[in-house]
Amino acid sequence: MCGLWASVGLRPSRRVLEVVAYRGPDGEGWQESFCPRGPLVLAHRRLAILDLSTAGQQPMTSADGRLSVVYNGEIYNYRELRTELEQIGLVFSTGTDTEVLLAAYGQWGEDCLRRFNGMFAFVLWDRDNSLLFAARDPFGIKPLYFWRSNAGIAFASEIKQFTVCPGFTPRLNGAAATDFLVNAVFDHGDATLFADVYQLRGGESLRLSVADCTAEPMVRRWFALPPGGSRQLAPDVAAEAVATAFADAVRLRLRADVPIGTCLSGGLDSSSIVCTLARQGVVPAVVSACYQQDRDIDERPYIQAVAQATGATVHAVFPTAEGLADTLDSLLFHQETPLASTSPFAQWSVFAEARRQGLTVMLDGQGADELLGGYHSAFAAFAAGLLRRGRLWAAVTSLRYRRNRHDVGVPRQMAEILSAWQRPLVHRLRGLNRPSWLADSALAAPPLPATPSLEAWSESLLATNLPMLLHYEDRNSMAHGIEARLPFLDRDLANLLFSLGGDLKIAGGETKAILRRAMGPVLPSLVCRRQDKIGFATPESRWLLGPMRPLVLAGLQDAGRRFPHLLAGAEIGRLCRDLEGRREGALPPDIWRIATLGAFGRIFGMQA
Repeated sequence: MCGLWASVGLRPSRRVLEVVAYRGPDGEGWQESFCPRGPLVLAHRRLAILDLSTAGQQPMTSADGRLSVVYNGEIYNYRELRTELEQIGLVFSTGTDTEVLLAAYGQWGEDCLRRFNGMFAFVLWDRDNSLLFAARDPFGIKPLYFWRSNAGIAFASEIKQFTVCPGFTPRLNGAAATDFLVNAVFDHGDATLFADVYQLRGGESLRLSVADCTAEPMVRRWFALPPGGSRQLAPDVAAEAVATAFADAVRLRLRADVPIGTCLSGGLDSSSIVCTLARQGVVPAVVSACYQQDRDIDERPYIQAVAQATGATVHAVFPTAEGLADTLDSLLFHQETPLASTSPFAQWSVFAEARRQGLTVMLDGQGADELLGGYHSAFAAFAAGLLRRGRLWAAVTSLRYRRNRHDVGVPRQMAEILSAWQRPLVHRLRGLNRPSWLADSALAAPPLPATPSLEAWSESLLATNLPMLLHYEDRNSMAHGIEARLPFLDRDLANLLFSLGGDLKIAGGETKAILRRAMGPVLPSLVCRRQDKIGFATPESRWLLGPMRPLVLAGLQDAGRRFPHLLAGAEIGRLCRDLEGRREGALPPDIWRIATLGAFGRIFGMQA
């Protein structure tokens, strides 16, 4: 895993690498040439995972000098692709997947993307065609940003790399900030919280001709999910297919020349990874976030059940409010966004402990909830889909199962179904349910460009939940020099899971029914049967009303002063008074979002 930089027309200093040195502690590379648009720079910080020798240093250039690349990620099927390329006469000199990427592009052009099974963000310079080509993996596991100025265009792994360039001024994107504050979403489009900085979204590629100084970058979507429900399989057949594909996905993610561990929450997803590893003869070290005082979110009984079944060594870490207070500025600096909740700190703590244990690669369970309907909101989405297809009795049966298993009344379920039926993409809701603290001028700003309407599960996977979780995962892991690998987002497994019908995912009042069936033979029954959903939960209200209270107040006040065009000052004052006087109870989640926006603005010297 690495940090990359590419630019045309700009004259960056090496600070663009120094500011993200934690992404690549094992080496640095810098390559500069000239083209009609001016200087062309490719630069890289390396975290060595495959072929730890200097042969893996980047930028890497093909033997004929035509292609050069800077690349962040892993192509897990690189060995198979290398064999295929060798059979047509290509010769390799390193054991890296980077060299395979170069050769694959040289042989198949942009179609090489469809052959890659992995996570990647790269920028490639095609000298003979005077072309800069950039691409990101199907779901956007690895980040790639770009910024255009009067002088040229730059690409980077993190936005802070632009902040050390001449001519860049950190300014808040008001439309993106409004979406975050009101709807708790970010990374749901190509815009970022920084004005004039955009992301290449998951499954997109970009072409830029450098022979024509007036040419604009051309972005296209190269990846598409299969139609949902396009594979009709019997439950037993589907379960066997899922178990086989999942085992292959885990096996591929063991390809590394460094120590590998696993995040373990005790939930179905991470437990499936650990138990599958054990079945493959690997007994990993696992790292878990636990809590002494808050037993309702402490998952140690499930973690211990998995450890006993597999022999895994558990390294427990105990996040605290004091730890969050001490870490908040660093956390926000690395995340480059305010926080929707305090849960990213629990994940931060897990990766910090993994680094202390000498682990360089960590497997994690992101993506399973979105692919398999793991959130309880999936019940409403599933029932709404049944009603759209005229399956009234199946929808009624689904309501009854959920009422009996989860004690959720039918009136509440019907309200959720109506919301799922009518809901457009979240960032179109800016004018609805407007909070009192939102300034009138915030609504006057043009909304972000609309994304095509998506069904609930597609939306969760491509536009809302998963992009945010992948953002957190990348920043929290890379802050500690760790590569996070996500088996559920394996190309073949993800395509299979998405193509299965909802009846295999939501059944008998259970979420992830097909995964429970597939993993039943390897999971402890205590884990396989559990119905609650915790994840990286924290005792948020107790923390924010306790040791974190002064920082929350300071953040609210800073946000009000720094962004008056976004926040109504009188209402921010009311929130501060309410927080000062409150002693217990659940805090409105928007208080934390506003407070971390204020701290985020301070850390980056953000202007309105």
